[in-house]
Amino acid sequence: MNDDSLEQRVKAACQRLEGLRRQVAAAALATGTKIGLDALGAGLEEIQNLLIALLQGIIERKQAELATQEAKDRLQTIFQASLLPIIVLDPRGLVRMWNAAAEKTFGWSAAEVAEHEPPFVPPAERDDHRLWTARVLGGETLHGGDLKRCQTKDGATLEFMLSAAPLHGPGGEVNGLAAMYLDITEKVNLEAQLLRAQRVESIGHLAGGIAHDLNNILSPMMMAAPILRDEIKTPAGQALLKAIENGAKRGADIVKQVLGFARGLKADKVPVQTRHLLRETVEIMQQTFPKSIRVKINFPRELWLVEGNSTHLHQVLMNLCINARDAMPDGGTLTLLAANHEVDAALASQKPNAHAGPHVVWTVADTGTGIAPENLGQIFEPFFTTKPVDRGSGLGLHTVATILRHHGGFTQVQSQVGQGTTFKVFLPALPEAQSAEVPSDAALPRGHDQCILVVDDEDNIRTLLRTLLERHGYRVVLAGSGPEALALWPHHPEIQLVIMDLMMPGMSGVQLIKTLREISPKMKVVVNTGVTDANLLAELAPLQVDAMLSKPAETAHLLATLEKTLAAKPNPV
Repeated sequence: MNDDSLEQRVKAACQRLEGLRRQVAAAALATGTKIGLDALGAGLEEIQNLLIALLQGIIERKQAELATQEAKDRLQTIFQASLLPIIVLDPRGLVRMWNAAAEKTFGWSAAEVAEHEPPFVPPAERDDHRLWTARVLGGETLHGGDLKRCQTKDGATLEFMLSAAPLHGPGGEVNGLAAMYLDITEKVNLEAQLLRAQRVESIGHLAGGIAHDLNNILSPMMMAAPILRDEIKTPAGQALLKAIENGAKRGADIVKQVLGFARGLKADKVPVQTRHLLRETVEIMQQTFPKSIRVKINFPRELWLVEGNSTHLHQVLMNLCINARDAMPDGGTLTLLAANHEVDAALASQKPNAHAGPHVVWTVADTGTGIAPENLGQIFEPFFTTKPVDRGSGLGLHTVATILRHHGGFTQVQSQVGQGTTFKVFLPALPEAQSAEVPSDAALPRGHDQCILVVDDEDNIRTLLRTLLERHGYRVVLAGSGPEALALWPHHPEIQLVIMDLMMPGMSGVQLIKTLREISPKMKVVVNTGVTDANLLAELAPLQVDAMLSKPAETAHLLATLEKTLAAKPNPV
């Protein structure tokens, strides 16, 4: 029953009541009081029926209003109790309603966003937001297949799955839309981590596949340099040989670093004087960095030693210096400092990998572009980079963090956009330790005419190993494969040690070792290999080889290993 109908019925009841009053008055005058009362009773009954019908209409109207209000209240309760952000936009795309979950997720209150466009839309996403809004206001429904990136009031970026539907007025016209946002940020991050893990695994397989070949290429260079040093006496020739040897070492280091990143291979740690690493890094920078970059250094002579792997620590330095170089495309100043420092408990408590005590601190500072605040928390993540695709892999700082974690160290980073970045690297120190001196060529260990069997399928490696060993007091027998070594064995009973590769055609190194152990159980075996496959290396464990060398081995390390192995007592049978 509408308002006009109720009003007409009320007017009719009032008119009827007035007419009845006049009839009663006239009847009373003409016929007496009783007749007037009878007429009044009949009239009142008629009016009562009319008023009951009128009251029934009012009750029905109120009940309809109450039902509508109850539905509204129920809808409002559901709207506010939803765990998902829900917003309602008017036909202009401005916020009409904004639930509690939206306040909690995005950070703005309903009062702040009322009659405004949604503030969580990043500038880069505004065209897309207006496009899908127009589609929904045009009558289309979005069923949750659209992924949207939003930004909270405090600057965090979140990923959402969007569902949206048009709202209709009494006449069926679209008078707004309702949108619901499902936060899938964690899911997106997990998927990204899975992809990164798969990429790392792929790098591991790729690196393992090529490491053996690369090490076989670098090994002859490492062995040839010290041999040629006796032949070439000019300063220019000696410098060139040093450059070749250093290049081979760096190549070998790169292979080990990639394998260490991809497979988590552990490296031996010894007391290291990092002042030498710092100076070597400076030499590389001065030779290879643009002349527009000025390098400032300060390394105290009394710098403490640290327990670490020099190859990995050198990689930390180079990664930080290369990042500094790339941050200064137009030139600037790169400062490289080192100092002894006592880390106190307060600083150590701020870092999950830190311990109070003596540390060596490196500082690598640049005057470059700086790092944006929103990126500072991600710089150590694998594959995160702000560099162009052809300039950065996103692995450098992740490698730095991984190496420092294995060394018990940590970093501090300060940066300001347009004014540069400072990295501080903290490494636990050994104040009382003394560094071992690297022996000169003249002091390298020498053999005493012992006979060594060299088994390797690479001609260059066999030839250079024979030259190197013969120059240092050994006799050498060569074999290019396992079957060839076994064929030579009966003719050379003087063989005291076998140095051999693992990956060879026809017969693997593991098979050869097993056969040699059957023929001569006490024969000493040194494995010289570029193999990094963990399963293959695990097969060596029960064979009890006497020593392991990783190609390309440095001459001093190779000769020292042979001397120590020959002097040791044979393994028990």
